[in-house]
Amino acid sequence: MDGADFHHALSKMFGYGKRVSNVLPQRLPPILIVTGYFDEEEVQRLVFGERIVGILRKPVHCEKLIEIADDLHAYESTRRDRRAKAISRLSDRLVKAPSV
Repeated sequence: MDGADFHHALSKMFGYGKRVSNVLPQRLPPILIVTGYFDEEEVQRLVFGERIVGILRKPVHCEKLIEIADDLHAYESTRRDRRAKAISRLSDRLVKAPSV
């Protein structure tokens, strides 16, 4: 199984629209592809795949990879914080069933 097949399998089993609960949809984590086959058409099509955030050509310098990983982590942390705040605001607006 190559990387494209692996991504497709992940997307199909765990990706967009799959449910982990009755309330929240599941999302794949951000995916960064590192490949030596950068110019192949199949690899270029992956850029439109679910949660693909980029494609890097091998060889990759460690400093560049760390920089990208740090940026992704910061972005995901911000997104997670915004989502938690939105859920908190929504839960305050929900009508609560009266206690019996």
